[in-house]
Amino acid sequence: MEYSSNVEKKIPKEFEVTGFITELVGLSSYLEQQDSLEASLRELTGMVSHLLRVSNCSIMLLNGEEDKASPRLRVLAHHGCLPEEAYDEPVDMDRSISGKVVGSGEALVVSEIFDSPFAVAARRPSESGDGGFISCPLLIKDKVVGVLNVSTPMDGRTLGHDDLEAVTIVALLVSKSIQVLQLNSLLQSNFIQLALSREIQMNPSHTVMQIANNGDKMAKVLAKSFFIEMRNAGFSSDHIVKSATEIISLLSSDISESGSSASK
Repeated sequence: MEYSSNVEKKIPKEFEVTGFITELVGLSSYLEQQDSLEASLRELTGMVSHLLRVSNCSIMLLNGEEDKASPRLRVLAHHGCLPEEAYDEPVDMDRSISGKVVGSGEALVVSEIFDSPFAVAARRPSESGDGGFISCPLLIKDKVVGVLNVSTPMDGRTLGHDDLEAVTIVALLVSKSIQVLQLNSLLQSNFIQLALSREIQMNPSHTVMQIANNGDKMAKVLAKSFFIEMRNAGFSSDHIVKSATEIISLLSSDISESGSSASK
């Protein structure tokens, strides 16, 4: 989708056009100033909820190798009602709304979750008349990297195709921002630049963009480089294991803090 002069016609009539565009510009400015992807996305879900006048918003990203038959989705950030365990539980890719969106690459509007086939896989309690649910793919270079979910309108309306136009515009902005944040993080880290350079030298067929856009591949490249650097520095196997254990401990602590702050 491209921005055009007729974008105002696509804004839901429930929204005051000038206010919507002003908030959209503010959203873009906020994202351009951020350094941390996860931290900025947690704040972003609240801003998107306010912009679209919905109580619930979540951002999920794919986590898996490109050649795997079954991609995995994980919740990265949310605003509103969502159980903390949703951050750890695997998404049912066959029966969930977000799973279907990843598979088709197309947005989906469900006007009544309670009476739909997706109710059984809902990540939060669903009730009759809950206002519907919209799930929109996050795309980078025509490849699905995640989904943006919104639900429970604040004004009691039922989400429909007019709302979908606004969500699609926001999803486009979020997708581009994710790509920029990921690339900026690569440029700001000497260690990551070293790891990428080493990987490309060992595998000339790989490019920086191919690695950077694949989370699992990037993690393996960094882990390999971390191991090599510690070995070259003279650390023993015990020390390397200790470092890996410390990373896991820090990650667990960060996940716990993120879940606690998001639920407040």
